[in-house]
Amino acid sequence: MAGWRQLQVQLLLMMLMDVSGRPHPSPPPISVWITAEIERNLVVFICTVSRNPEDAEIEFSNPHGKTYYFQNHRAYDDPRVYIIRWSYTAADLLLSQPTPRDQGHYSCSLSSPDSPRASVWLAVSAAPLSVWATGDTVSKGDTATLRCTVSDNPDSDSIQWSNPQGHTLYFESVKAHTDPRVSLLHWSSTRMDITISRVTSRDQGLYSCSLFSLGTPTAYASLTVRAAPLFVWATGDTVSEGDTATLRCTVSDNPDSDPIQWSNPHGHTLYFESIKALMDPRVSLLHWSSTRLDVTISRVSTRDQGLYSCSLFSLGTPTAYASLTVRDSTTTITVSKTTITAAAADDDDGIYVITERRSGESIPDLKNVTEERYTGRQTQN
Repeated sequence: MAGWRQLQVQLLLMMLMDVSGRPHPSPPPISVWITAEIERNLVVFICTVSRNPEDAEIEFSNPHGKTYYFQNHRAYDDPRVYIIRWSYTAADLLLSQPTPRDQGHYSCSLSSPDSPRASVWLAVSAAPLSVWATGDTVSKGDTATLRCTVSDNPDSDSIQWSNPQGHTLYFESVKAHTDPRVSLLHWSSTRMDITISRVTSRDQGLYSCSLFSLGTPTAYASLTVRAAPLFVWATGDTVSEGDTATLRCTVSDNPDSDPIQWSNPHGHTLYFESIKALMDPRVSLLHWSSTRLDVTISRVSTRDQGLYSCSLFSLGTPTAYASLTVRDSTTTITVSKTTITAAAADDDDGIYVITERRSGESIPDLKNVTEERYTGRQTQN
């Protein structure tokens, strides 16, 4: 038994010796190299193995310890990473669109035990972060759209829109404001678009968009709301002396709730909103709102007639005028046929009824009775 063991040792020594009787040199150690080439937004990792006697697999690993490829089989689901060349002694790996999160040591090794491992450091400098915001110009009552785009968001920070008062409207896809007119149109890690419906002049101003992290820039966008043309309509009245006249005023819009006021022909304000400004007991408020003001004047006389004005109490708003006409009180006088005959002998077949005469006016000389002065009608007796 001992002789057999001695023979095994001798055979092993013979295998390590050449014909000259000298020992064979031991195989060189396996070496692994990895380099990185960067062009534009692409990184190519080149891994080279000096020898691979056992045809072991080549492994690529990222800085987080995740194996990208095991030989030519994808082991980590990252669509940016591709094998572009592979053999048992060489493999090239491509990484597209690197971000600061990809920075670190990339390693290459054989899967055999005690295989050396080579690594290379990839430095990725973050591009300057930019934020763009686009506002809108719309008419009152329309829907405005605010758009925000971020050049990069490596840490997936939250994008937020804020109104001119500093209140957050949206935080990522989460609504942060209770205004039902504000809605989310689009959201992603690099974009957020929102809408504001039924806008008013109070909505205009500078809105801000930014990433919810320190040191990131903020973009501002202006929302301009065009005011609808403002119209004022006023309606007067025609009444007889002693009656009640009604003056009505309507405003097409009043976004700032400016007071409406009625003024008489002498420039004295009758009502300012619902507040009585003229101490005339005959003047009363009939209706008041932010877009309407109606007043009445009782027991009118001819001194009340003229042009009344209605307007909003603010600069640049139009003024509407309405005429109040007061008819004189009339007296009806019936003139006999004989009287008319004496006045107009050539027309003695009819009876004339004088239907209008100024109050307090003496009965004129019948010789001067004409239809131009008195409105009359001919009737049969």
